[in-house]
Amino acid sequence: MATISIANLPAFTEPNAATNDQLVMVDVSDLSASPLGTTKRISFAAAVGNITGSITVNGNLTVGGTLTVSGNTQLGTITAGTWNGSPIGPTFGGTGQTAYATGDTLYAPAANTLARLPIGTANQVLTVVGGVPSWQPRVNAPIAAADVGSGTFPGTYTFANTVTVTGGLTLTAPLGPTSGGTGLTAYATGDVLYASAANTLTRLPIGTTNQVLAVVGGVPTG
Repeated sequence: MATISIANLPAFTEPNAATNDQLVMVDVSDLSASPLGTTKRISFAAAVGNITGSITVNGNLTVGGTLTVSGNTQLGTITAGTWNGSPIGPTFGGTGQTAYATGDTLYAPAANTLARLPIGTANQVLTVVGGVPSWQPRVNAPIAAADVGSGTFPGTYTFANTVTVTGGLTLTAPLGPTSGGTGLTAYATGDVLYASAANTLTRLPIGTTNQVLAVVGGVPTG
């Protein structure tokens, strides 16, 4: 099989732009295999051996078989078609993955490598184990000072252990009697707090000089 070099071919001009003339490259070593009066057109798969040099295609290039390109290649913008090659790896802008299950998360288990992390089970949380993401059961771990910054907690939180607060703590609603508070936000001088009903505290204003505190209807009265 011959090797055809096209590195120094002269420029080719379409002789008749109105027709569909084609530039035909022929394997000169195999002309005898062609029927009389015909020529054998180029076939990248079998008819021609190696082609060296540069090929510039300004129109459409149609390959009926397999086109294998080795060495450094440059491609323009691919606007149509279906990719049937090997998966494109992470270092070339791809993922290296070919299938996904619902809920999968892509993460890097090592440098320049992407892997699929399957979705966890209900109520699991995404945390870090060994330097990589991992779905783990939710635990009531102690909250350290570094875990809480300044700001507003928008929801409801239940702490199983003792919470020690250093600095200011502002509540958006009064702490009620059943939580260790009073439910009240203001006092006058001399006020006395008493339970006017179960789990309810009320202010009893100070009486006048020489008044005494007595029980009326089961509650203190001045």
